[in-house]
Amino acid sequence: MTGVEDDLPCRDLVEMVTEYLEGALDAASTALVRATELPALRNLAASPQAVSG
Repeated sequence: MTGVEDDLPCRDLVEMVTEYLEGALDAASTALVRATELPALRNLAASPQAVSG
């Protein structure tokens, strides 16, 4: 036996977990970006320079 590569059910499980974690990381990254952009957008919208051009 050469390892995990040859164990099909285990490899499938590893692939499923990897895909799940990649999706969770992507979602967390997107949420973090949105959370950091929102205050900046609010400040920009509230600034007098944004209104006057």
